[in-house]
Amino acid sequence: MQKKYVFLSYSRTDTKFAKRLANDLKNHDFDVWMDQTHIPGGKHWDNNIEEALKNSFVVVVVVSPASVSSENVKDEISFAKKRDIPIVPAVYKEAETPLGWDRLQWIELHKDYDKGLNELVESIGGVPLYPSSSLNFRKVLKILFFSVIVLSIVGLVVFFLNTNTKQTQSTNIKSTNIYKGNSIVIGDGNSDINITQE
Repeated sequence: MQKKYVFLSYSRTDTKFAKRLANDLKNHDFDVWMDQTHIPGGKHWDNNIEEALKNSFVVVVVVSPASVSSENVKDEISFAKKRDIPIVPAVYKEAETPLGWDRLQWIELHKDYDKGLNELVESIGGVPLYPSSSLNFRKVLKILFFSVIVLSIVGLVVFFLNTNTKQTQSTNIKSTNIYKGNSIVIGDGNSDINITQE
């Protein structure tokens, strides 16, 4: 019988994040096993977890300070190791590396979730929803988008500064009256200067 589950090992403290990760893995067509969603009421908890681990092809451990100190998580990892079930630590929050965990390849979800999820999906044998080239393209688009916004703001500021400068200059210019005779009158009507050509 082919093993079918991605077993999600996590601390109850990190339930919200674990559910998010489970949903994202389900979107990649993985059948994810979580104790909170797969153990019916009244069933023996340990027996169900043991059965689920036996039917899992990989154990994804949500790494956090809470999970590395959880006895349940340690038991699940120990069980998986004894049965040669691959273990993939997925870092939710930085934590001190437990004994033996440093030999495993860690996936860093806490730095860039989309990139980390992409690596996790690839490492457990799925097809990434966003290939690496797509992730890079999305980053370039974000940079271009923010660059356009910044340049637009700078352009508007320069435009308004130029407009205000021109208005200030125009208010300082005195009115000029020119007559065709031998005289030119320059002034604003209050203090005129007469220039007479001989």
